[in-house]
Amino acid sequence: MAQKEGINTPLVVTLAAISAAFLIVTIFAVEAWFNYEVQTERDSMWVSMGDPLATDTRVRQERDIRKQEGNVISIENAMNQLVQAGGKVPWQTKLPY
Repeated sequence: MAQKEGINTPLVVTLAAISAAFLIVTIFAVEAWFNYEVQTERDSMWVSMGDPLATDTRVRQERDIRKQEGNVISIENAMNQLVQAGGKVPWQTKLPY
């Protein structure tokens, strides 16, 4: 018997579909990996640069706290003053005029 020469169409279509699906998954995976690496590089650059605004704000706040050291009172003292003022904070006890 002679063998029939021809293309096995269902097999070719199945292999093409599987190959296309694998190619699409590979493309998405490579793109996701690339974006992850870009974000990691950006994060490391930000960490190495530091944040000058945050640093300046922290220095200013610490300087302001050191200026107010004489004006700071304990919690117990503040509660006693609040009780003596009838539950009003100092800026509420002063008359506006």
